[in-house]
Amino acid sequence: MSHPSSILQCHTEPIHILGRIQDRGFLIGVEKDKEQVTHASENVNSLLSIDANDLIGRHCKILDKLITGPGFLFSHYAASLSKGDENLPNHYPVVTCNHINYYLIHSFSNNYLIFETEPVLQEGDVSDKIFEIVDTVIGQNVIADIMDAAVSEIKRITGLERVMIYQFHADGSGQVVAEAIDGGLEPFMGLRYPETDIPRQARELYKKNHTRLVHEAGGTTPLVISSTPTPLDLTYSVLRAVSPTHIEYLKNMGVTSSYSVSIMDDNVLWGLVSCHHSTGKIIDYKVRQATLLIAKVMMSGISEKLKDLSKQAERKYTASYSKLQELIIQEHNFKSGLNKGLQHLLHTTNASGFALMFDGQLYTHGLVPERDQILSIIEWHKAKSIYGLYYTQQFSKEEHRAVAYYKKASGILIAPLTVEEGYLMWFKKENRYVVQWAGNPHDKDTQPVKGNQQLQRYVPRKSFAVWRENITHQSESWTNEEISSAQRVAVLLDSSFEKERKQISDYNSKLNRITKDLEFFSYTVSHDLKTPLTVIRSYAQLLLLAGDSMSPKEKEITKKIVTSVDKMSEMISGVNQLTRINKNEITFKEVDVSKLINDIVSDHTIAHEYHKTKIVIGNTPEIFGDHHLIYHCFSNIIGNALKYSSKTGNPKVEISGFKKDNYTCYRILDNGIGIPPEDHAHIFDLFNRCQNAGEFEGSGIGLPIVQTILEKHKGYAWCISNLGEGTAFYLVFQNTPS
Repeated sequence: MSHPSSILQCHTEPIHILGRIQDRGFLIGVEKDKEQVTHASENVNSLLSIDANDLIGRHCKILDKLITGPGFLFSHYAASLSKGDENLPNHYPVVTCNHINYYLIHSFSNNYLIFETEPVLQEGDVSDKIFEIVDTVIGQNVIADIMDAAVSEIKRITGLERVMIYQFHADGSGQVVAEAIDGGLEPFMGLRYPETDIPRQARELYKKNHTRLVHEAGGTTPLVISSTPTPLDLTYSVLRAVSPTHIEYLKNMGVTSSYSVSIMDDNVLWGLVSCHHSTGKIIDYKVRQATLLIAKVMMSGISEKLKDLSKQAERKYTASYSKLQELIIQEHNFKSGLNKGLQHLLHTTNASGFALMFDGQLYTHGLVPERDQILSIIEWHKAKSIYGLYYTQQFSKEEHRAVAYYKKASGILIAPLTVEEGYLMWFKKENRYVVQWAGNPHDKDTQPVKGNQQLQRYVPRKSFAVWRENITHQSESWTNEEISSAQRVAVLLDSSFEKERKQISDYNSKLNRITKDLEFFSYTVSHDLKTPLTVIRSYAQLLLLAGDSMSPKEKEITKKIVTSVDKMSEMISGVNQLTRINKNEITFKEVDVSKLINDIVSDHTIAHEYHKTKIVIGNTPEIFGDHHLIYHCFSNIIGNALKYSSKTGNPKVEISGFKKDNYTCYRILDNGIGIPPEDHAHIFDLFNRCQNAGEFEGSGIGLPIVQTILEKHKGYAWCISNLGEGTAFYLVFQNTPS
């Protein structure tokens, strides 16, 4: 086979300017402005009894006596068409040439009026049948039945041996989806034909000229004689001659006559009514117009059914979208709503799996690739700099690494989010099936072009025997409804997150203002109270020094004043400490908890004389955090354990910790007084003291400080306690600052 660059591609063949016509009629071309004959097919010699060359350059009046009809004058008709006369009838006139009746069909080609004749083969009109036919076609409820009715009716009025509905696929290939045939013929139903069988330029012609009759493949093709050097564009011609390649193709199929009707869905070529006949056959022009109407009615019915199916899919996807939207609103937390709505996210399309990458977290549902494979998909998408939605049913064709997970994700739909480098991804599993081709589509024989031995052309295949191809690594295609739904979901998540981010920003602004106000209030209160409290304490102590003149009752009251002042000072110091903890940033370092606990135990034992208490220190893993704050945290909890167990018979405190996954947990257990059940929910409230703690010193500030310190470390605390049996406090720290 020759090098590809030297092969004449079939889609480059100029089939609209072949310069010849089929011989069932003749062609006359008239220049619109001068009304001169500029083109004439050479068969006018026999059909009009005038030499074609004698017509060229003459005013079109010369045809007034050659092309006649009741009340018809050719030159007036041509002039009216040139001027765009709106009063002309909307059907083509029947004229007489050499005692034979013809339809006179006109079209426009640049500045030329093209007149063509076709013989009138049947008298009267087919309109008496067409209404019944239309009722039959549109009366069907299923798309397959609509198409079956259409091919049956077209076969009935044309008398052709084979009538098929040929639907185009996205890759340009086509498939027979309905068929009506004479008995004894081999059915073509379900067979697929490659894109080259109806090449690109042929499909473009079908979009413009909606019927095409080849009444005899290989028949006589009269030359179009022209007064201009530019080839005449016969795009809208009804007699345009047939490409030699197509004639060869038809002969290889055993077809002599073929007829095609364009099936248009709006301005898109959806398919063709494709008809075959083994012998030469002319179909009356009005019958052909009737078949065009049937094709339009059929497509209208198909479109309505497809719209119904589309609406069903939209309703299904919208229901899942609405549930997702409701969840996001109800949860008041974007991430929580997403986590609970994964199933709904999956069902906003007909995918088999779903993944969401958001704020560094990966959420998945259904059948999906592994985590590292999903991350590689995101890397691939970023590297490609693809804007907007991306979808394919054969991802392994685009990304070689996708071969590793094609069974789970042959098809992929990616919707990048505008926030947090987020990605929505839907996956469709592999959909294996077998395509039955009419002949091997990969067989392409070539032969030298006549007059140029260096140039090769493709030769139409001779075999149309069924050739089966296994389709793998491919999913079902993504529908328009799925693509629209995915886009809608992406907009919802973007807008919902932006809304939440704005709310958080507003809340933070308000919180910052409140915090500053509280800091100012705390500073003011502590500053303004210190002086009078100091004065009160000083006067109370002076009174105690002059104690000889005071009664015992007065001394007791004065001592209570000093104690209360000290307690209030302690509370003010605690509030100031809490404010500083909230305000200041913390420095994360590895903390030696073993030394820290031993120091705390030693300090409390000496200060409060807890020498009777048995203290058991177990495993003490390191903590990642701020040393000063962690000291305060443990000091408060251990101090409470020592204090509230000090009055039991055999006081005991146990301290131990362990690491697991990404956190470290410490337990501080005592056998003290315990916490009443009604106080469990309030132990971390500011200034709260348990009902049974009255005989112990305390301000109710220690546990709120513990909670604040843990929150600063992204940790948390809780307790388990039985009244009269003791309490276990649990402190949980993250192993990293994140």
